[in-house]
Amino acid sequence: MNLTPLIRKLQNQLRASEAQAEKSQREAAAIREKLSNISRILSNPGIRTRSAKNLPSKRTSGGRRKMSAAARARISAAQKRRWAEYRAKKNARP
Repeated sequence: MNLTPLIRKLQNQLRASEAQAEKSQREAAAIREKLSNISRILSNPGIRTRSAKNLPSKRTSGGRRKMSAAARARISAAQKRRWAEYRAKKNARP
């Protein structure tokens, strides 16, 4: 029984697994570095961050947005054109 092909296949799988493990370790090191930078930034008292009350507020009035008359006219004209094209296609069919 010849085991050479099986041994080569297993060796190739081992190399691929080792390469994947090295890649994962590099990614983990990069993530650790980013976390370290973030913690350093957060622990530095000289850096000011925005507090919740200084953040821009979301629109909570619930009112409708104003649209100019020109914008309404453009929308209306475009919709009329679409309906005209639809009717033309519909009436063109036998």
